[in-house]
Amino acid sequence: MTKMATMTSKGQITVPAEVRADLQLETGDKILFERDEHGTYRIAARKRPSLVDSARQRPIRSNVSVDDLDRLIQDSVAEAMRGKSRRATRGARR
Repeated sequence: MTKMATMTSKGQITVPAEVRADLQLETGDKILFERDEHGTYRIAARKRPSLVDSARQRPIRSNVSVDDLDRLIQDSVAEAMRGKSRRATRGARR
């Protein structure tokens, strides 16, 4: 499969829908551009880890209280909602 995207004057491209589906890309995911020794680029999806995945990667300290965990979860949710709100606002201005 070959797909093409056009770059805007701001250096932005839209990843074609079929490619997004194949890579299972979602809002907030990263795309990595790697250049090999021959100058050829390859792209790879970098999925944003979920809160559960992040928790699994970090050792859990035994001295963390339930209240501290609640605050951490609330802060994470609030940060995610702020990101969604900013993206929605930007989309409404277009």
